[in-house]
Amino acid sequence: MNEANEDVGQKYPNEVVKNIIDNYKSIEESIVSQLGLYYGYSQLNTGINREDIWLKLFQMIIPKKFVIEHSIFIIDSMKRISREVDLAIIDNTYTPYIFKYETLKFVPIEAVAAVVECKSSRVSFSNDSKDDNAKATLDRWCDSIKQLRTSRNSIVRMAAGISIDGKLTNSRNSMMPTQTSTRPIRIFCGYKTEASIERLKELFDFVLIAKEDKIHVHWAIDNLQEWYLQLNHYETNREKEAINECIDLSKYTLSDLKITNAGEECSILSFNFQINQLLMLINNPIMFPHQAYAEMFCENEEE
Repeated sequence: MNEANEDVGQKYPNEVVKNIIDNYKSIEESIVSQLGLYYGYSQLNTGINREDIWLKLFQMIIPKKFVIEHSIFIIDSMKRISREVDLAIIDNTYTPYIFKYETLKFVPIEAVAAVVECKSSRVSFSNDSKDDNAKATLDRWCDSIKQLRTSRNSIVRMAAGISIDGKLTNSRNSMMPTQTSTRPIRIFCGYKTEASIERLKELFDFVLIAKEDKIHVHWAIDNLQEWYLQLNHYETNREKEAINECIDLSKYTLSDLKITNAGEECSILSFNFQINQLLMLINNPIMFPHQAYAEMFCENEEE
């Protein structure tokens, strides 16, 4: 390698950082441009879906330990099934598929770190529709995700001992669980979506709106302490059940991870740090409850 090239980063660090930011801005503009072309010519057989365009963004920023799946259904061990999910970010290191055949996939809730719903400018909500049985409403889609529950009916060997039902035990002591239940991070991706941001934030954790050569990123939960509880002790009654709480994270926020340059936010670079920070709060998926799913299938046979 040329010696002049070896130390370019040391000689011009500010220029390197600026080039990285400019590259993210150009990627952002490219995504918005592609979405504009897709919606402008969607009546033609373009061979792509809007999900494919957003997929490239997540492939660029999500660590390789995760896989991103198209059009899946999420299932839990209590026979509840979600509506179809456009994109799902899955850690399948320890979690088997319940069923996978070509494009048809049923994925256990324990494996799903994030779900992504991709829409255009128009979205619908149940209370906006005259038809109470309307299927394509955002709130009903989110409800089908929220109803799913992870199970702790697992047996796993860990470095400090055997974890049974989420509690780590060894010959000396029994430790309180550091994770009792989790849920997917819900992400909305839209192009010139007309619904109010506040209304979308009532349903989704992140709202990404592509318009005017930018992707505007909004988030509903800012504080990392609240995020820790959502992702590791989702709807756990902490007054009745002793859990191993981490140190106080209340002084840390997603807002701290906003990247600005020359007074302008680089939204995609900010989102990169924010979503990955949340994924590190989970760190690993909840241990897969083989027994819970085995019992579910056995019960189904008996019925």
